Amino acid sequence: MVYVSWDKCCSSKAEGGLGIKSAKTWNKALLGKYVWWIASKKDHLWIKWVSSVYLKDCYWANYSSLNDCSWSWKKIAHIMKNFRPAYVNDLWLGNSSAYTTKEGYKWLRVPLPNVAVLGRLLTKDRLAHMGGSQDLTWFLCNSSNEDHGHLFFACHFSNRCVLLLQHKLNIYFDPRELAE
Repeated sequence: MVYVSWDKCCSSKAEGGLGIKSAKTWNKALLGKYVWWIASKKDHLWIKWVSSVYLKDCYWANYSSLNDCSWSWKKIAHIMKNFRPAYVNDLWLGNSSAYTTKEGYKWLRVPLPNVAVLGRLLTKDRLAHMGGSQDLTWFLCNSSNEDHGHLFFACHFSNRCVLLLQHKLNIYFDPRELAE
C-alpha cells in the first residue's frame, strides 16, 4: 500500500496530484466572497448590518474581531486576514474584476516560500553563526548584513524583485505578512 499526503492529492494534475479540491481551502475561498462583499461595500442588508454592528466605520482591512463577536463573524474576520494581501487599493488582485470563489481558491493554493517563512535559508549570518562565513554584507545592495529579515523583508532590491514577480504572475501579497 502506498500512502500519499492529502496536500499532494489536492494539488493539480499538472503538479502530479489528483486535482481534488481541498475542502478546507475551498471553504475559505467561499468565505472570501463575504470578504469581497464587505470590501466592495455591496448593497446587501447583511453587509449594512455587519458594517453598523461590527465594523462601526472602521476600515475593513484594519479590523480585528472582538471577543464578544459571534463565532461565524470571527471566522470571516480571520479569513479577511488571509485575503488582505490580495486586495490592492480595495480591488481583487489589483484589477477591476470581481472576486470569484474559483479565483480565491487558486490564490489560496499558491505555495508560500517555506524557506523564507521558516527562516531556514542558509544566509551569511547563519553561516557565520556556524563558523563558516566572514563577510556578512548582502552583495546585491551592500547596505546591510545578509540575514533572513533583511533578505526577505527589508532589502529594497529584494522588494523590487518581489513586486516585479507579483506583477508578472498576477499574484499580490505583502512580503512583510510572511514574517508574522
